[in-house]
Amino acid sequence: MSLESISFQPGSGAQSAKTISETPSNLSRNVIFESETLRVETCRVDGGVSESGSGGATALAVLDGALTLRVGEEDWYLETGQVLVLPSDAYTLVTAAGPTRWFAITAFNGGETASGRPVLVDPCVAVSPTPQPAPEIMLSAMPDCAGATVFEDPVARFKVGVWRSTPYARKVMPHRVHEFMLLLEGSVVLTMGSGERREVRASEAVFIPKGMPCGWNSDVDVKKIYVVQDPP
Repeated sequence: MSLESISFQPGSGAQSAKTISETPSNLSRNVIFESETLRVETCRVDGGVSESGSGGATALAVLDGALTLRVGEEDWYLETGQVLVLPSDAYTLVTAAGPTRWFAITAFNGGETASGRPVLVDPCVAVSPTPQPAPEIMLSAMPDCAGATVFEDPVARFKVGVWRSTPYARKVMPHRVHEFMLLLEGSVVLTMGSGERREVRASEAVFIPKGMPCGWNSDVDVKKIYVVQDPP
């Protein structure tokens, strides 16, 4: 699988993603990754009302446009770059005034259902220090890192949160988790095992599967929203 970075700008997207279904409800889904425990897809609706069901705890990240989601008796309005977490197998009605695309990252939790209300990720949430990378993988001085988990489903081993770091570089190594990230500030160059280099800038998103060789090199402070799963 090649690395795809996707800009949160109208008209962009992962053109290589495979369309697996287009429903009469005007909702199309393009799966870019699927395993026994996780599915990552881009979704599109051209306006109007669509019906959807996730099948597990799901994070939704709007790529362009705007959505109103009806979850139970509540309405949630999402604009470009916002991330909402549905903690259960919520059945939603999606309303869009015009063409809208979003990422859906769904973690399957073995038939168990996480409880609670949807969580809108606050990019300005208070963060606290997090562990530094292991010294043996570093190619630079140690960074200062901080983060906050805003949602966790322990059964699905699924977390969503905000993380920031000062500049650093580390070696190419197998990625420890499945990770979707939306870069909020700064930029980073990701280096694949093949030597391919991909720069991800603020307002861009990228998904890295667990086990994919990946190095990190940031010359400026970075901040991201992350959606991760650590499958067994």
